[in-house]
Amino acid sequence: MLTYLRQRILLIGLAFCFISTLVAKACFSIDVLIPCLWKMLFHTNCWGCGISTAFIHLLHFNFQSAYQANPLVFIVLGISLFFFLRDINQFNKNNSHEQIT
Repeated sequence: MLTYLRQRILLIGLAFCFISTLVAKACFSIDVLIPCLWKMLFHTNCWGCGISTAFIHLLHFNFQSAYQANPLVFIVLGISLFFFLRDINQFNKNNSHEQIT
């Protein structure tokens, strides 16, 4: 597992930054989230607007508010979980093959 973490250090670092900003906003009301460039330029919401807010509502297990903030949060969460589990599965297959030979 340590090899898996070393090979994906950049992705893990980005995920840690995103999760820590969500926790800071949810628990301590510290807003360090990145503003939406699309909304700043065109004064209209993009498809990603509200996704961070939706994740914060999910941290509080408030599924209805998460859906109201951005309905795509459940699709993004499901797809992210699928790719994460698939990546771990592929890593384990490759790693077990190398140990056998």
